[in-house]
Amino acid sequence: MAKIDTRGLTVHFMDGSKMRFTGPKQAKDDWDAIRKMQLVLDRPYLCLETEDSAMIIPMANVKYIEASPKPSSVPEFFLKDVHLVGE
Repeated sequence: MAKIDTRGLTVHFMDGSKMRFTGPKQAKDDWDAIRKMQLVLDRPYLCLETEDSAMIIPMANVKYIEASPKPSSVPEFFLKDVHLVGE
């Protein structure tokens, strides 16, 4: 049986709540993943298809989105090698 390349997405909301999602890899490579993330961020809604529903989340309610694992390379506008030390 082939191993599924699973990715994680955590949506942090303005009210302090969060939703965690997992799913298969959505992009063919790191740069495609960054391009797709930019498409998501340019929209007024985050649209997710789950196993039994479609979720449409207004981006105005989103504080930040955390995606894992990180790409092996990121564009030059990313700050690199930073460490989260608290929230």
